[in-house]
Amino acid sequence: MIRQAAGLAATLLMLGATQLRAQTDHLVPAPGYFSSYSYAPDYYARVQQTLLKGLADSPVLRIVVLPSFLPEYVISLEQQGQTYALQCVTARSSVWHALQTKAPAPVIVARHTAAISPAAARAVAAAFNAAIDQTHYPSPTDRRMVMDGVNYHFVSFRGGLGLREGTAHSPARGSNLALLVQLTDGLQQLALQSPDAPKEAELINLAESAAAKFTAAAPATAK
Repeated sequence: MIRQAAGLAATLLMLGATQLRAQTDHLVPAPGYFSSYSYAPDYYARVQQTLLKGLADSPVLRIVVLPSFLPEYVISLEQQGQTYALQCVTARSSVWHALQTKAPAPVIVARHTAAISPAAARAVAAAFNAAIDQTHYPSPTDRRMVMDGVNYHFVSFRGGLGLREGTAHSPARGSNLALLVQLTDGLQQLALQSPDAPKEAELINLAESAAAKFTAAAPATAK
């Protein structure tokens, strides 16, 4: 019973029950291997091995989505010459749950690819770059306890800087960060070629709105 309780506590910790969430409407730096809890390096490494295998090393944009209780997935916006493509790789089962076994079996993934126009790709990249430009640590007074949710890791490539990353945990509705989640959902639906996928014109409008809001919210010294 004690062992089961300890295991449950560790699971809840991993899934975000003790996670602190910033009330400020900006991305925060992603945890590194040496600034994470002891379980994190194994988990992040397994997610990388499972979902990022075969994807571009320097994508235009990469979004890694880590839900508390659902399988993880990644969206990669990649450029080849003058063309762009969306890749969506989804775990068939939770990578986190697989790691809880003594001999974790490889997690099977589903892969989907779809073309995206240069105009839409550039608009989406600009929105995420505008958000990542403002990544910084929040004030300790801007943090509160949250229960579970979804961790989003946003990675974008910018010339002269390389790959940059910012993360958010279940952004509040109506926030600027919620626009990034909307864009993520739209890109996923496009990659899956879902009937519910937004039109590219709608995606461009949403991306331009997000970019404008993040730019307007930037500190004067960053503009």
